[in-house]
Amino acid sequence: MNIYDIDDETNKLLTLDNFLNGLTVPEFIEQLSKDHSLKSGEVNSVEYLDPKPYIRTFESTLTQLKKLSEEGNAKKQKSEAEVSQYEILHSKNVLKIASIVDSMHSKFTSLDEAVTNVSSILSPLGESLQKSVKSKENLSSVVFLVRCYNDFYKNGICEELDELQSSNRQQDNKKCMSTISKLLKFSEKLISNDLTNSKECHELILKYSENLEKHLLNICEESYKNQDFETLRENSDLLFNFNGGGSVIQLFINQSEIFHQEINDINDNIADYDVWSLFKDIDNHKFECDRKSVELFEFIELSIKTESRAIVKVFDNSIAVLKIFIERIYAQILSNRVALLLNYSLKVSNLTYVRYFYCLYKSIAKLTSDLKDFFATNELDDNNDLAAVLDQSFSDLFTGYKKNYFESEHKSLEEIIYSTVAKFEMINEKLVKDQKLSQRIKKFNKNSGSDNDLELANSINDTATISTNRLSNTILEKSKLSSLSHFINSHLERSSSTKEHQKVIRSKILNEPITNTGNNYNIQMDFDKVDRMIMATGESILRILEITPAKSSEYFLRILEIVIVGIGKSYIDVALEVSYNVGIIQQDYKNSNYLNFQYLNVINQTNEILSVISSMVKSVILPLIVNSPQIKNRLIALMNGYLTRCELAITFIMKDTLQLISNKIAFNLSKQKKKDFLIKNSSDLELIQENTEACEETCLFLNNILSQLLRIFGLKNQNLKKLLIEINFILLNHLLLHLKKFQINENGGLVLTQDIVRYQSVITEFRVGFGDDVDDEFEEFNVLREIANLFTVQKELLPSLMKEGRLAKLKPYVVKQYIMKRSDYAK
Repeated sequence: MNIYDIDDETNKLLTLDNFLNGLTVPEFIEQLSKDHSLKSGEVNSVEYLDPKPYIRTFESTLTQLKKLSEEGNAKKQKSEAEVSQYEILHSKNVLKIASIVDSMHSKFTSLDEAVTNVSSILSPLGESLQKSVKSKENLSSVVFLVRCYNDFYKNGICEELDELQSSNRQQDNKKCMSTISKLLKFSEKLISNDLTNSKECHELILKYSENLEKHLLNICEESYKNQDFETLRENSDLLFNFNGGGSVIQLFINQSEIFHQEINDINDNIADYDVWSLFKDIDNHKFECDRKSVELFEFIELSIKTESRAIVKVFDNSIAVLKIFIERIYAQILSNRVALLLNYSLKVSNLTYVRYFYCLYKSIAKLTSDLKDFFATNELDDNNDLAAVLDQSFSDLFTGYKKNYFESEHKSLEEIIYSTVAKFEMINEKLVKDQKLSQRIKKFNKNSGSDNDLELANSINDTATISTNRLSNTILEKSKLSSLSHFINSHLERSSSTKEHQKVIRSKILNEPITNTGNNYNIQMDFDKVDRMIMATGESILRILEITPAKSSEYFLRILEIVIVGIGKSYIDVALEVSYNVGIIQQDYKNSNYLNFQYLNVINQTNEILSVISSMVKSVILPLIVNSPQIKNRLIALMNGYLTRCELAITFIMKDTLQLISNKIAFNLSKQKKKDFLIKNSSDLELIQENTEACEETCLFLNNILSQLLRIFGLKNQNLKKLLIEINFILLNHLLLHLKKFQINENGGLVLTQDIVRYQSVITEFRVGFGDDVDDEFEEFNVLREIANLFTVQKELLPSLMKEGRLAKLKPYVVKQYIMKRSDYAK
């Protein structure tokens, strides 16, 4: 054997039956070469690879592979020849069998038709046979029934039925009960005068059936008490076969503990409950059902859950029994309890009634929901039959009460609001009798559309703008007269004696009470009362939403009407009317050192109350009626209409207040003496340390206004800002006209300048808290300083003075009107 021949192990891999034995080609080549790698040597200490063994081994392998390929090709050709022969043979067999298959198919079709014909013949026979069997059974049953009747008729007893009844086999017991049921109907039909004693026989059978039913019911009762549900189930099945199970169902339900507890005693003395005082308390908003009702609801839930498990064990049709059980609890126990509590609560008050109605409604709704969850969780109500019964029973429980529920809710809210505002209305009854403010509003609404009325409606918002525009034609910039700067600065600081004098007068004015007509009145609204009415309204909305959701949109509209009539017309409108009467109509600015503006606090209160009501409408009511667009539009129109009326009332109060202030300023300025500004001697000027009387009274009046308005409105209030700006322009306009009434000499001009500085210091205080926002409005007052300068400078300087500062912006004829009042103008 050649050393390079393939070894036996490799030959085993080169066969058709086990080619390579799962080795890959690289693995096979590596196996061929593994022995040759050991035969390497060294030449001159250098390793080298001898290729000869590899070449010879691979050549031998290729030779063997070639032989293997030839062998495989030969087998392939042989197999192909055999396959061709078998295909020809198969085709011949198919052709031969095809005729046989056709013949068999034809025979099968004929056989199928024959079987069909036989079936059509046998089918009526089968039906006839079934009828015959059924007739035989019926005949046997009828024979047995007649035999039993005959036994009762002749002997007064039927031993066969007694044997069936006493048998230990459930099937015999069922047959006994079924036979008795049929026997009762059969004997009743046989009652006639032709058959002697037929009636007595029927009564005998009836008595037998009653005794048997009573016996079975007694067994069921004992089984229930002993919790022997297996025996109870067997006997209940018998009674179901006898009379549909009505008696055993009634027995089972009557045995339930819920119908025998003192907790559902309708004769309970509910008048002694502690909860009534809480429910009728308007200011109390935390209440719940009485303790006994809560215990009853808990006991009902526990009883239904407990009995439902027993019912499932006893009755095949447990759903039907549970329905009856639930309906009876709702219609009997809960209905009696609800009627008892609601009837008594209505005697207490309408508020107590609607509150207790809501508590009962929520409590029983929760009970119903918990029971539905229980049945669903325990897979006792796959088709939601019990859920439907619970919902219907709950609905039926309150249906009768819901018809008149809202009327009670309506009366309750009216009573709360009326009782809250009644005293306020009564105290102010005489003052609101003439309806002065309401008459102004009606007149405005009647004449609405005219330019004057529109200007009046927007007077508070636009007063500053109107006044600014009125003066903008004459005053466009602010400046100071350099020639009088030292004089002005020296008079901005009062002497200590002057300050003390002003303090005495100011204290006297601030402490002087407002003139009273002799009528008692209350001009201040109580926010605690408003909170009470708003809380009551919120309660009503919540109850309506829960109890009558279908009609909630309509009811919300009526609730808002109550709020507007009660809180609005009977409280806010009365306060505004009294404010207008006391503050505007009754105040006598001529015989009083000052005006009392405390009535303006009603405006703040009105705004706050309207804000609360508007917030309630926007955040609570409107989102709840989004699906009722018509009612929503009516509600919005109702609310906006009342807000508009209140805005008009406030506008008239503010407008007439400004007019009252204007009249008072004009009255004070009318006290100005002509000689105040005609001082002939300079020595007389040095004796004058104080402002003129008219100036001092006017400034003290203005200080008093500012003090009162700050107390009423507080800093940063927009109403305060608008009022102060408007008062600024009122004073400015009066002074501009006032200076045209007096002859003024040079010394008188200095007195005038002193008065103007005083006015200026007061008006400067009016800017308190508003900073740069009111610069333009208040700086316009500086024109008075420049006008005063017209009376103090030499007449030669008048032309140049007229071209300086704010005077340059005035029309020449306006400036000339003041120059004409110089005492030396004629010269």
